[in-house]
Amino acid sequence: SNAFTTVNLTFPMTRMVGPFVGGILASSVGFFWNLNLEAFLYMSLLILTTLMATPFTNPKAKDYMYSNFNVKVFFADLVAGFKYLFNQQRALFKVMILSLIPNVITFPLLFLLPVYTAEILKEGPDWGGYLLSVNGFGGMVSILVFSAFGFPDKRGLMCILSALVTGVLTLLFGLVNWIPLAFLLIVFFGTAVSIFRTTNGVLIQTLVDDRYRVRTHSFYRFIMSFVVVSSFIIGRLIDMTSLQLVIVGMGILSIIMSVGYLIFASSVRNQP
Repeated sequence: SNAFTTVNLTFPMTRMVGPFVGGILASSVGFFWNLNLEAFLYMSLLILTTLMATPFTNPKAKDYMYSNFNVKVFFADLVAGFKYLFNQQRALFKVMILSLIPNVITFPLLFLLPVYTAEILKEGPDWGGYLLSVNGFGGMVSILVFSAFGFPDKRGLMCILSALVTGVLTLLFGLVNWIPLAFLLIVFFGTAVSIFRTTNGVLIQTLVDDRYRVRTHSFYRFIMSFVVVSSFIIGRLIDMTSLQLVIVGMGILSIIMSVGYLIFASSVRNQP
């Protein structure tokens, strides 16, 4: 679990450094050069990745996989992972559904920071970068603590409580227009999201059979992809109502779902 936690450091560290530099560039030289630099870094990473030597696959198995892979096999594997979770790891399946809260319902809050900065805080784009940067800092601190000292007991309860905290923080974030308090809330939001994702990842690694681990993790990533749909819906709702009202609604929905899990999902709550 400590090793898995350490690997997850890359996500909050990226959110911490990238937006900070991007916000400064956007406010000083404009979005054109900011986005060009970002594109250059993406291309550099792609080139470096292709040069990596990754001999982690049996050549015979690799050839078999390529020769037998098709769309039908892809969906068959996805369905097999779903059946395994639903029939043999029901508690973990419920955790996957719970992950809709921090990954799909409240996570679009980070995408709204530029609009929030301009409309609510009345500041420039650099402040949106600073907010996203301190969010990454909060996530990095939580992961460093877990990496150094390990996880406490009741990981299932930690998933529920961290999801609940993201809902509460989202609700409060929609009600404030004071910069210091907004910074404080977004730091703890990053901490709560990182705690959930890391704890959920450790549960997957420790509870799932080896032959279903990749399929289970893929199903989890499939659920996370619904953030695209939720972001579209949230954007449309903001057009019809207001930014603060939608953020408060995101928080309320997350709190209701989390409290429901806390009361009724004993199989998740009692996970060691």
